[in-house]
Amino acid sequence: MNSDQRRLIIGLGTGRCGTSSLRALIDGQSRSVCFHELRSHESGWSGAEDSVRTTVRKLEKALELQSLKDMDPEPGHKGKEEVLGLATARLDGGEAINVAGDIAFYYLNYVEFIQDVSTVPVSFVCMQRSREEVVTSYVRKMRLESGIRNHWIEHPSEKWVADAKWDKCYPTYTESTLKAAISRYYDHYAEVSEKLASKHQNFAIFDVDLLNDSCGRARIMQHAGYDPVNLSHPLKSPHENASE
Repeated sequence: MNSDQRRLIIGLGTGRCGTSSLRALIDGQSRSVCFHELRSHESGWSGAEDSVRTTVRKLEKALELQSLKDMDPEPGHKGKEEVLGLATARLDGGEAINVAGDIAFYYLNYVEFIQDVSTVPVSFVCMQRSREEVVTSYVRKMRLESGIRNHWIEHPSEKWVADAKWDKCYPTYTESTLKAAISRYYDHYAEVSEKLASKHQNFAIFDVDLLNDSCGRARIMQHAGYDPVNLSHPLKSPHENASE
């Protein structure tokens, strides 16, 4: 893939696995803009093809019109608004965008759909972290003052706190414990990811530790279509979201 070619990058991973750092790495490259869960308010683990198609069209429009005015991030999400603001400033400064991307765990079931509906080449970067670390991080994140969330079971539930925004974005299982449900999610995600990687050359899986050094980052970005010799704005420090 020509590094100057207009293209999309879709990042994936279970969550708690370096996806925020991946977004920062891609967004820091010249002529690139990358979001994190751009339209999570309308997304879902399945049945959200219309929302995914809309995301693809908006990313393509940014490439075609060099405009971000219609990106429509989640209302009130400060981080996404900041990304839009910085990218818009770069456009206003004369920097044309030829790479647009979004990173989200819930794209796993839509990889082939995205390839079918996109009118430009797409690279898929799937980040992976150890099973134990992902499960431990998710268990910690699920704790709230009002109780413990569990995205992986049917709601309503007397035992778990419901989360109207995020529950729909994860698969549901019948495991009786939170740890068991997250572990099953991790195994399922790994299985599907490996099948996609074996089937599609533009889908690759990378260990989160590769974000910690320049050679590792170069491998990831080369798959995404960048010239590894000319990477700009590397991460300021090794993978900073170990607690993601």
